[in-house]
Amino acid sequence: MLVCALVFVLSGCQAQRQERPAELKTQPVAIPQTQTKPTPAQETSSASSTPANASETELRALRRYNENAWFIQQAMQIAQRDETLIGAILTLVRAGRPDWDNSNASHQQIRGAEVASRLQPWVATIQTLEPAKRAASLLIADRIVVIEEEDGNLEPQDSEKTSAERKPDENRPMSAAQAPLERLGAQFSYDPVSERNLYALNWLQVAYALDSNGRAGELAFLLLMERGFDTSPGCKNGSELFREVLRRGTEYLQTPRSPQIEARIHFLMGDAYRDIVALAAGEHGDTYANSDTYKPEQANARTKAIAEYRAGLVLDDKSEVSISAKERLHGLQAGEAPHDTSFYCQIMD
Repeated sequence: MLVCALVFVLSGCQAQRQERPAELKTQPVAIPQTQTKPTPAQETSSASSTPANASETELRALRRYNENAWFIQQAMQIAQRDETLIGAILTLVRAGRPDWDNSNASHQQIRGAEVASRLQPWVATIQTLEPAKRAASLLIADRIVVIEEEDGNLEPQDSEKTSAERKPDENRPMSAAQAPLERLGAQFSYDPVSERNLYALNWLQVAYALDSNGRAGELAFLLLMERGFDTSPGCKNGSELFREVLRRGTEYLQTPRSPQIEARIHFLMGDAYRDIVALAAGEHGDTYANSDTYKPEQANARTKAIAEYRAGLVLDDKSEVSISAKERLHGLQAGEAPHDTSFYCQIMD
């Protein structure tokens, strides 16, 4: 039942988006021992320990999972759903935890079509809720699908694949796990790079539209911002997603936000300016970007990235997300050239 919130890693684009290096170590939150039954929100936000021998790839997966669990925990406080429905969601959250050490029995038990079966009661009653609770409930359903997809639980096993699935194209049918989710309302689209049908994040977009000025809308905005506001499988919005992050982030902060939300937006804007520094330096590992294009912006971008990280850290210097911001801030202050980007979408020929 233990989950904690950790730093996120941007992922999921038909064209290749570079992963952030896993330079951080997880920091479990101490959970006091008590006989009092935790509330659903507390249960979702509890800490989980990290195996000492976890690889960097495994650590990245766990951080991403815990970040998604954090969003679920936050949205649970808004949704205020029936205890039975909340219990089903918590079961899905626990089952979706990366299980490289085979210690999570529910990870293997709740797979394939069973995911949609357990999510169905939650989704079936969403339309009866007021907009804010509906938005929060959709965001929770969205994160459940994302958790399952990122862990590979929605893909058919090789032994289950038809001949058509072994030679995938845009006509590839939904998997046994995706088809019932699609019937619930989740949308999938084919990604020719990964040769998979990927979740299109439509529930997340609807959640933002329903409560754009409320707390659920703030959470949805952060998730959309993490993706550079591009929910397509490919780079339909172009390569320079960091431009949109900076534009919309600046605009969004014209309205007062909670310190927690404002800090995260500053961190993401710092990441966006940092992308320009990385692209100008030409050490980001992407051979498609011309570093000369970004050199005129390099010095100003470094200054602004430092300012954004500092602004965020004034509001939040304790969370797992802030740890990444501190590392990036120190690197930029030392004059280092970043080797990764967060919001550059590499267009493949």
